[in-house]
Formats: sequence, C-alpha cells, structure tokens
Amino acid sequence: MAAASKKKVSTSVSHIHDDIAFSILSKLPIKSLKRFTCAKKSWSLLFQNPNFMNMFRTNFLISKHHDEAEIRLLILERSGFHIQQSLSILSGERFEIRANLDCPLPFQQDANADAPPAIFILGSASVNGTLCLYQKLTTVLWNPTTSEFKIIPPSIQPVENKLPPHGFGYDCVTNDFKVIRKLRDPIEFEGKLYEPFWEIYSLKSDSWRKLDGFDDMHVSYTGRYMVNLNGFCHWFTELHDNDIVSFNFSKETFIATTLPSSDVKYRSYNFHLVELNDSLSVIFNYDRTPDFHIWVLGEVGIKQSWTKLFVVGPYNCSIVCPISVGNKNRIFFREEDLELGWLDLSTQRVERIEVQGDSFCTHMAIYKENLLPFPRNE
Repeated sequence: MAAASKKKVSTSVSHIHDDIAFSILSKLPIKSLKRFTCAKKSWSLLFQNPNFMNMFRTNFLISKHHDEAEIRLLILERSGFHIQQSLSILSGERFEIRANLDCPLPFQQDANADAPPAIFILGSASVNGTLCLYQKLTTVLWNPTTSEFKIIPPSIQPVENKLPPHGFGYDCVTNDFKVIRKLRDPIEFEGKLYEPFWEIYSLKSDSWRKLDGFDDMHVSYTGRYMVNLNGFCHWFTELHDNDIVSFNFSKETFIATTLPSSDVKYRSYNFHLVELNDSLSVIFNYDRTPDFHIWVLGEVGIKQSWTKLFVVGPYNCSIVCPISVGNKNRIFFREEDLELGWLDLSTQRVERIEVQGDSFCTHMAIYKENLLPFPRNE
C-alpha cells in the first residue's frame, strides 16, 4: 500500500508542467523548497536556474512587505566629545520624525553630573516591544511604549558576573522573557573553585538558574550584533568564526550552524548576521569590496540549508554593523564615518538618515511598539 501511494505521488509530480511548478515553488519558504528539490530531477537544479531564482527573490521580498506593524528605529547616540548618551525613536517613511526618549529610571543621570558609564542595547531588535539594556553590572528589561522596566537581580554566581548578558529572547510556550549569560573564566570564592557555566534568567520567576550540559558552548563575538528571531537568539562564536550559535528559549538548548561558504577564510572579510523576512541571514563583504553577498538560512543547524539570494552593489560607502530588515526590505546600517542609512533590497539603492547636531550613533535597533504589560506569574 505504501509503495503504491509513493508511486502515485511520483506520477503526479511528473505530470506537473515546470512553468506551473516553478511558479508554485517560488512562493515557498527556503526550508520547504530545499526539501522539494529531491522530488524531481529538474527541481534539484532550481537554485542554478536564473529565471526561477528571479521569481523566488521577488516573492521572498514581497512576502513581508505588507507587515502591519510600523517599523521604528531606536538609536543610542553620544554627543560630541562627551560621554553623555541619549535615546531617540525615528519613524516615518524616511525616518524623518524624531522623538526623544527618557532612559529607564535605573540609567537616568543628573545632567550636571559626570558622564555616566556607557549604556548598551543587547541585540539588533526589540522582542515583543521589549529591549534589554545593560550598563556595567546593571541589566534592565524595558518597554519604551509603556515605560515599564524590570531590573534583573544579581547572578546566582558567588561573584557577580562582570560580563554583559549574552542573549535575550521570548519563550512563546511559557509566555516569558529570558536572558542568558556565562561566566567564562574559573573563579575562586571563599576557598572554592567555580568552573565556567551558563545561567538563565526568567522574568516570570524573577530568578536565575544554572543551565547544565553546555559549559563548552562559546559566547558571542565581541562587537557583532546578536539577532533575536522566532524564539531564538543567534550570534557568531568568539573562537570559531565559521560557526553560528543559536539558543532556543523554549527548549533551552543550543544549536550550532556552520556558515555557508568555505572558499575564503572567514577572518579575511567582513560579515554580519541580520534578520531578513523572518529568516536568519548573513551578509558577507569580501575583503571590504563594494559588493555584498546575502545568504539566507532555511533551517537552524543544517549547513546545506543556506542559500545565496542576493549579490548587491557596488556601493561607494563602507557599510558596517548592518541590522535587521524593516517591513520594506531595508537593511539598516552604520557607516565607518558613523553616518546612518539603509540599503533597499528592492531597488538596491542606498539612502542616508540624518542625525541631528554633533551627535553620532553608537547603537541602533529595530523597534515595534507593544502596549501589553510584562508577563507575570499567575
């Protein structure tokens, strides 16, 4: 019976005209498309077919173009030669509308006082309207729309972790925000040696606990953006630049994914993680040439599910620190001269965003408003 069923499916597939099949397949997510390529010989060559790839790119770009939530850009700026920082929300079609924000209370500082320690935003986008900010040993979850914030309590480690948190995300199964971090070096406290370990914070329980079995998992690479996406956070590892580490906040497990290409040593060119239409993507800038290669991951943990979708450029600018893509397929970035802009994948044009006065941007994140309060234990 099973053999007959399999034969029937195979026969049906063979009678579908390629033009119709390609039109249907071009609308599938990459993960599904990869699986269908083994159904028929001509389908196995889809990613080498220029006409099909043009259809697929077009459908990929328009699939999230109608996103109902307005994308805003939150920027963290530093003024002139001072360390004084400020937060602003940019909105509008060209992000010309600016609204200044008050930092959450734990980070507010008297304007006449000495410059406070720098504030950092963890990740490249808000998660359900919430951001994770940290300043020295203080970490705060903050919703700018409602002004609600939560100071995360001290670590369970015997000596407070002097490193920032490494990941932040949302567990959709338990409706909970979570933060992870790791003590990287052994420490001695009150005569006892403590080995490095991962720990996880739950907003609902307002407490930390140890994550067992992952002590050898590497932390994020300094200076690279961590990407929050679909219940995961993703980062480049600190020691192995050819790997991406992903943490699943619902299952509380780590998954490693090897980057797509091995033809060039990764340390020889610039690369960044971004979110592109609900897919994890990596942008390569080979040896700082003006061309940018964009690969999209179909399935976490599967190297073969990478697909090179775009080669854009050349551009007469040095794009650094690209971040998540908005609802109109725009990759926001900061240039080496600290100017802000975006690359429109639909038109392949680069636009600039004006920053007022003598300020310059030190960090930016995609922000979507959310009026809901933080989840609580019932």
